[in-house]
Amino acid sequence: MIEPKNLFYFIEKLSKPAMEKKGIHLVKLLEDWQLIMPLDVRKSLAPSKIVWKTNNQGILYVRSVNSIMNHIMLHKKNDLMAKINTYFGYNCIVEIKFIT
Repeated sequence: MIEPKNLFYFIEKLSKPAMEKKGIHLVKLLEDWQLIMPLDVRKSLAPSKIVWKTNNQGILYVRSVNSIMNHIMLHKKNDLMAKINTYFGYNCIVEIKFIT
């Protein structure tokens, strides 16, 4: 008799190739944004996508609530990248671009 497989088994099997192509970084950022970023940042910014360049280095696109916040966060960009890269354990994000 064949045992039925649960839904998670199929989802994992289908999503694994996509996640291996760096998609897991964005998923982890979305899941743990509240833990990684300070309160002022997480209230006004949210990760949108990561565009990967060569050598496992990516550009993180972050949505902000308005253009004023974009300007304010430009001054904190290096600190934000340091927090994210510390979270992942290596320098995977080399640039942050803010979008409204």
